[in-house]
Amino acid sequence: MAWSRKVGSGLFNGSPTIAGDTVWLVENANAGSALVAFRATSGQPRFQARLAGPSYVAPTVAGSRIYVPTYTGAVQGFALASVLGRQSGGAGSGLNEYRSFSDGLHGWASREDGVYSTDDGGATWRLVYQRSAVRVARVSPSSGMISVGDRSSRCGCREVRLWTANGGATWTRTPKAAGSGFASAAGTLWWWRGASLYRAVAWPPGPRGLKGVRVAAGKGAIVDVEPVPGGAAALVSRRVGGFGFDRAPLLRFAQNGSVRNRILPAVGGDVLVRSFEVHWPEITLHGFDVTAFTRREEGTVLWRSEDGGVTWTVTRT
Repeated sequence: MAWSRKVGSGLFNGSPTIAGDTVWLVENANAGSALVAFRATSGQPRFQARLAGPSYVAPTVAGSRIYVPTYTGAVQGFALASVLGRQSGGAGSGLNEYRSFSDGLHGWASREDGVYSTDDGGATWRLVYQRSAVRVARVSPSSGMISVGDRSSRCGCREVRLWTANGGATWTRTPKAAGSGFASAAGTLWWWRGASLYRAVAWPPGPRGLKGVRVAAGKGAIVDVEPVPGGAAALVSRRVGGFGFDRAPLLRFAQNGSVRNRILPAVGGDVLVRSFEVHWPEITLHGFDVTAFTRREEGTVLWRSEDGGVTWTVTRT
C-alpha cells in the first residue's frame, strides 16, 4: 500500500473515480458532504467543495468536467479553472427553467458562473447572483425567485429558494414555494406540488414573508407551468409513483379567477409528457413514447393548438 487517507466521519462514502493523476470521491460526514480529490501517487489533498447533499456513487468525469448526483435529487457540476476562463455570461442552456422573462426586455438566465440579468432584451447582461441556479423566475423588472442547487434545506429534501425585490441587490431565503417547481405568470409567482397549483397572495412578499393560496388541485403530478393571459396553465401528468401514462394529456388553465381542464386528443403507445410552450394563442406540448423503439420509431409526440387550446393536432415520429 503506497498511501491511505481517512475520509469522512464513519459514514458511508461514495466510490472513487481515478482520472489522470487525481482520485475523486464524495466524503459524507456529519458536518456535511463534499467532493474531494487527492493526488493518485501520494494522497496529497488537491480539492474540496461542499455538496448540496450526500452522494453514494462515483463522480463522473467527462473531459475537463466532473458531475456528482446527490441524494437530494440534484446534480452538481464542476469544471477546471482553465475551462471556466471564458467570457462571463457566455452561452447558456436553452431549457425553460434556466431562462425567464417578465416582458420582452427584462429577463434572467442561469449560466455556469452565475445568474445574469438583462434589461434590454438580451443585448447586454449583468451578474446578479454569484452561483448558478437550477431554476429562475423573473416576475417583474425588479423582482423574482431562484432555486440554488449548491445548497439544500436543513431537511436535505429540497434546494434553497431565494427571492429579490430590488433587482438582485439583496436576496431573501424562504421555506415557502416548496414543491416541484415555480414560474412567473400574470405578474406574480406560481408554484406546484403534486397536482396542486399555488399562487402568491402578494408579490413581492411583505414583511411577513411569502404566502400562497392553492388555486387548483386534482390527481396526477404537475410537470410544467407556463403563463397564459390572465393566469397560468399547468401540464398534469397521470404518472405518479412510477405508474400510469399520458395517452390523453391534461392541461389545467387557471385564468381570471376560474379553473378549467382541457383533455387533449388521445394517442396510442406508452406516452409520457415532458413540457410545453405557450406563444399565445399557440400552444405546443411535448411527449415521448417510451416503447416506440420496439416499433422502430423515434417516439416523439407533439400536440399543437393555434387557438388557445380549443382544437388540437397531433404529430408523431
